[in-house]
Amino acid sequence: MKRLSVALLAFAALIFLGFFQALDTERLARSTGIFRLIYLLVWFAPVLPAAMAVLRVARPSPASPALIRAAALAALLIGLLLTLLSAADASPHSTLMFANGITLSLAAASSVLFLAAGRIGSIGRWLAFTGMALSATAAVCSLLSVPAVVYGANRIAAGNPFCIGRHAPASEITSIWDLRGFSFYTTASGYKSTSGWYFHGLLVVDGTDGRQYFNWSPRGFRFDRIHHPERFAARVQDICEPTSTFWSKL
Repeated sequence: MKRLSVALLAFAALIFLGFFQALDTERLARSTGIFRLIYLLVWFAPVLPAAMAVLRVARPSPASPALIRAAALAALLIGLLLTLLSAADASPHSTLMFANGITLSLAAASSVLFLAAGRIGSIGRWLAFTGMALSATAAVCSLLSVPAVVYGANRIAAGNPFCIGRHAPASEITSIWDLRGFSFYTTASGYKSTSGWYFHGLLVVDGTDGRQYFNWSPRGFRFDRIHHPERFAARVQDICEPTSTFWSKL
């Protein structure tokens, strides 16, 4: 049981680091009623595995299996429902958003199931462990995006001034925290439509041949050159201003 608790705590820490997002107070202020509740539930989801891990370690005995199974199923269904509701405003090409929602829902349900560890059978323990392990693996992939982005940007810039930003909404990135895989993407990405956006993240470099623009590919873990940035209705030229002191902002 001690090893299981250590594994649970380690998985919970990875999930928090890979998934957690800062509270968007402006968005929260704009939301009302059920939409505010939905946003808070989504925001709190990465914290739930850590809360369940601490609770399980602190509890002298396992919780009731029947109650916990029902709670775990409810957590999974609520998470999947919130993922589908979020998808209503996103592009059908936003696979990262679905991966984020599904693995986070799995993490929440698995961590709740762990509260009954010691009273549930081997299948229940295996399901809880596997669910947390899969979610932690997704969190690690999210974290690995940070060195991939940093390395790719420095390799392409080759000492020239550069900056990194989001395309939707247009904003400069000044925190490594925002370069994680589950942060450095846009739910509005997709093949250009009347209101859609194409790029997940942008690298802007002031090179010897003039200003160049690159699109971050989460699937390929690399920046790809945008050869005709002027052709996009959703402008890429106004995202951020390259500077030789970029990393001083992080």
